[in-house]
Amino acid sequence: VLSRDYYVHKGFARELTLTHPAHSRYQGRGDYGLVDGIRGSRNHADGSWSGFLGEDMVAVIDLGEATRIEGIELDALQAAGSWIFLPERVRFEVSADGEQFSLLDELSHSYSPYKSERFIHVFASSKPADNVRYLRVTAENPGECPPGHSGEGRPAFIFLSEIVVN
Repeated sequence: VLSRDYYVHKGFARELTLTHPAHSRYQGRGDYGLVDGIRGSRNHADGSWSGFLGEDMVAVIDLGEATRIEGIELDALQAAGSWIFLPERVRFEVSADGEQFSLLDELSHSYSPYKSERFIHVFASSKPADNVRYLRVTAENPGECPPGHSGEGRPAFIFLSEIVVN
């Protein structure tokens, strides 16, 4: 028997466009992996994580019609031993037309890149917005593995599993 929880939200199974594709080995569940309602576990190879090597993740979600949102969340994984680090910063932007975006929120974190245990951090904003049809979510890659890390100076991964739109 297999049981799975799905998080059905306003962005669930909506059209999603990525500026940079996920790494070929870590594409999560494909084109809709970031809005498929399945949140990843602490295992980066569970098939629910989209990995971006050395590049920011920029996703635009079309909600299909203008609506009010109550907040946005983005799940991110840190597994430093696997060269996976949290995004430096996450920006949530909203738009009615898909052309002009306004900053809704910008979030950072205080975790050390040297924290060795695997953990999930949810970048969450509870700022509401009206007349939103498009969302742009940007997760800034730290660029390189930090000094003293086994991958020092090499491109770092960010791993993301679900963009939840409330």
